[in-house]
Amino acid sequence: MIQIDDGSLAASLRLASSHDHILVLLSLLVAVLASYSGLLLATNMSLAWSRWRAAIKGIWLTLGATVMGYGIWGMHFIGMLAFELPRPVTYNHTITLISGLPAILACVLPLYLVLAKRRALPLHLLAGLGLGAGIGTMHFTGMAGMQVAATMHYDLSLLVLSLGFAVGISMLAMTVIRAGMGRATTQQFMTLRTTLTSACIFGVAVTSLHYTAMVAVNFYSQPFTTTNDAFLDTSWLATGVSTVAVILGLITIFSVLITRRLQNSAHLLHITHRQLTRAVEAIGDGVFLVDEHGHLLMCNDAFTRITGYRVDDVSGQVPSPLASLHHDHAFYAHLWDTVKRRGEWQGEIWDRRHNGTDYPARLTLSAIPYDDDENTLHFVGTLTDISERKAAAEEMERLAFQDSLTKVANRRLLLDHLQHALHNTSRTANRGALLLLDLDHFKQLNDTYGHDKGDLLLQQMAQRLTDAVRAGDTVCRLGGDEFVVLLENLGETLSLAISQAEQVGHKIIDTLLPTYDLDGLAYNITTSMGITIFSGEHECCDELLKQADLALYQSKEGGRNRLHFFDPDMQAAITRRHVMEQELDQALREQQFQLRFRPQFDNDGTWHAVAAFCYWNHPRRGLLAPSEFLGDIDKQEFQLTLSEWVLETACRQAHDWSHDPETAWLPIVVDIHATHLQQSGFVDDIKERLGPLLPSPSPLIIQVSERLVQQRTKQTLEILHRLAQAGIRISLSEFGQYGLPFSTLLELPIHQLSVNTDDDASYRTQLALTMARRLRYPLIANGVARQSCHSALVEQGFRYFQGSLISDPLLPMHLLEMITKDVKVS
Repeated sequence: MIQIDDGSLAASLRLASSHDHILVLLSLLVAVLASYSGLLLATNMSLAWSRWRAAIKGIWLTLGATVMGYGIWGMHFIGMLAFELPRPVTYNHTITLISGLPAILACVLPLYLVLAKRRALPLHLLAGLGLGAGIGTMHFTGMAGMQVAATMHYDLSLLVLSLGFAVGISMLAMTVIRAGMGRATTQQFMTLRTTLTSACIFGVAVTSLHYTAMVAVNFYSQPFTTTNDAFLDTSWLATGVSTVAVILGLITIFSVLITRRLQNSAHLLHITHRQLTRAVEAIGDGVFLVDEHGHLLMCNDAFTRITGYRVDDVSGQVPSPLASLHHDHAFYAHLWDTVKRRGEWQGEIWDRRHNGTDYPARLTLSAIPYDDDENTLHFVGTLTDISERKAAAEEMERLAFQDSLTKVANRRLLLDHLQHALHNTSRTANRGALLLLDLDHFKQLNDTYGHDKGDLLLQQMAQRLTDAVRAGDTVCRLGGDEFVVLLENLGETLSLAISQAEQVGHKIIDTLLPTYDLDGLAYNITTSMGITIFSGEHECCDELLKQADLALYQSKEGGRNRLHFFDPDMQAAITRRHVMEQELDQALREQQFQLRFRPQFDNDGTWHAVAAFCYWNHPRRGLLAPSEFLGDIDKQEFQLTLSEWVLETACRQAHDWSHDPETAWLPIVVDIHATHLQQSGFVDDIKERLGPLLPSPSPLIIQVSERLVQQRTKQTLEILHRLAQAGIRISLSEFGQYGLPFSTLLELPIHQLSVNTDDDASYRTQLALTMARRLRYPLIANGVARQSCHSALVEQGFRYFQGSLISDPLLPMHLLEMITKDVKVS
């Protein structure tokens, strides 16, 4: 129990005390030596700490703490030997031995921080606080084991000061250790200077506490009797302290030997590292090392030679092979994910040199563990410049597939592209065209001005041809003055493909017509062209070239400077289409079209809706059904104009019927052109122009085909939803023909479906009915022309029907008569 000196005891009872100065210095030396031994041992062992098992770590931590703790304990009792009183002094052996435990425990956390290489400042300050408290506990526990014929009373201020010295100086020592960790190298975790400095500070902390506490204590004379059996005299204490000193010396020698051995290993490692560095520098490929964030840690000279970057230019940054703007973020995300999962990635990439030029490279990237920590990875990469190899390969390909004079495709590349086009055409049903061009009287230019002028004209002609066609079209020189242009994706219908091929052909002829400047010679020349259309079905490349050649011959025979289609029927189709366009323009101006309505009934004969059809009252050919002229309209402007007329006329008819109770309820189904669903203002236009004509709720049902929805765009779906929000119902025709996914059907704002029966009940109609039931939409059986078909469809479960069996399309007045008479279809 610590007793505070309150001055109540007589000063005459205070015993005079003194210290042996030699033993005081010896105690300081022992404290420093003990601290140095513990820290040196911990520093050396820290080099292998991460590779040890937990049990081995515990053994070395306990050994270090014991060395340092009992060294501090030895300092205390050397100090006690240096203390002199005019009374015999003995020590309780149990308390004396136990007093070393607080010092050992206080050394555990400081040594652990050194062994585990932890640099957190709060931990170091806490370790300093614990060490100071442990030293104080050890001192006052040892003082409690002191037996003397006197009582001990402490001066409170000096007692507090002694503890402050211990804690403050211990915190200072831990701060020095932490700073030394930050300056240390990989081969030597904590420098010798840091270790020695910290040991000296620890020694000062221990001796400061001890001797300040000894100054703080006053001994007052009091009779006291001891027994030699229970207590140690100073001779035994001296023997124990000497033993501790010898042990500390041996441990220190052991630590020095270990240090030398580790330093030798570090030296060998340094030599190996230097040899490895030289080997890496000798590699012809670029070698670099990056951390887990992609920052460059090192690279060899070859890397600098290839990329143009020096080590200082990119040190700590993402190297150019891993940060090129030639690849997007997704590419690099996939690269890093692969190398982290599989441990390696290799492939060709594009890199950018220091001077800003791009070049192709071969990159191999491998993951390696860092510092025995499997969770932390570094990545070593090799970079090979393959620009020369790529350039050589491209040059070989150019020579194999490019015309050497005009730099356009040669016959070999044309046949390859044509074969590919035939395959795509047969798969997608999009037709293509082959255009064969020949310069008129080109031989006269060569004969008159020489072949160099002819070659120059061919080069300029090839450039004009390339500029006149789309980027995906193929321009080829067959030889001499013959060129071929391959066009793809011209549409599914023959008439549309002919129209587009004709437009491109005339554009080419007009592009090649202006005067050529042949090194000062102004020269004009015309071009003849033969065109053949292909669909990919049972057609071959040679046959198509023959067809185009025959068509070219017809152009030459027809007067040159013109184009001609291979098939006479094609030419007739062109003429027919031109006449059709003129007649359509006149029909729109003279209102030769009329809208007729075909009833839709359910299987009870009850009216369901009417579908609008556009008929043409042709002045020469009579009344034409939609199937007789709509397929021949290729110009989109005519298609849109006619679609708008049908939509507006149907709305006006709905407005008229809204005043009659017999027809006010009748929905009208109107097909619209696909282009309307690509016009952002389509819905607003309907609201503005046709909204006033429509009653509420709107009887209008706009019908779109499943094929159009299958080729859906974001804008198309948005327009359909806006139409539904405007109160206009949507019908999906050709249901089941294009395999629209069920999930997509659920997203569409449709209200009814229509399936083409082709006047026959089949598995396809049954499947369409099953899907319609799952969607809970009414399904119209369209094209019912025979009673047997109607019966079969009823047996399948159909409820709604439309077709010639039910009724032909009727004029509004005739339709009204049927409704008024309440006509039903059985």
